[in-house]
Amino acid sequence: MKKILVLLSLSVLMAACCTNPTENAQIYDEEGSVVGLDVSHHNGDVNFEKWKKGRNVEFCFIKITEGVHFIDSLADHHYRKAKEAGLYVGFYHYFRPQRSGKKQFLFMKAQLDKYDYDLIPVIDVESKNCDWKHPDAYKNLDEFMETFYKCYGYYPILYTIYKTIFDRYPQCITWGAINAKRRKDIRQRVYKNIDIDYCDDLYSIAIPNDVE
Repeated sequence: MKKILVLLSLSVLMAACCTNPTENAQIYDEEGSVVGLDVSHHNGDVNFEKWKKGRNVEFCFIKITEGVHFIDSLADHHYRKAKEAGLYVGFYHYFRPQRSGKKQFLFMKAQLDKYDYDLIPVIDVESKNCDWKHPDAYKNLDEFMETFYKCYGYYPILYTIYKTIFDRYPQCITWGAINAKRRKDIRQRVYKNIDIDYCDDLYSIAIPNDVE
């Protein structure tokens, strides 16, 4: 597994659609932050080389699983292309509150074990409000978190749109929208059909003991 090096982004860079970030529009990065992307099959074939050259993108989180049955159809393709572009890569699991947390973890892990990745895996908790009315919703989430911790010795990065979920897991590295009231360890802006992410350094989101 590659050793993580901290590379700071340029403060102002040109961007556009996910296929060519250097055309059409200018958007502004956080000064002094490391820039990344998160992608899934919804984004189609992402040109990671152009994002790296045009926006100095250094890392990428790729959707790998959802619930207990869904494997993202472009996860393998995105992984190979991101690695070829020289990005630091991680994966995320889309959590379904109605499903067993342990089964979701084991399903995700079976896919993660196929890859050599650099960044702490992410649990994406943004299922709609009505899903949290399920009687076992929070129990399932707690079960996922604790099963993950027992396996790896650290907690997943937590992406969520819900304050109650952030507050429930203060031990997690947090990821969320830039306009949220509470500052996150990873901040996100949405530009057209792709998510652009910022963190202060790659050490903070790297798999422990993977840093020299």
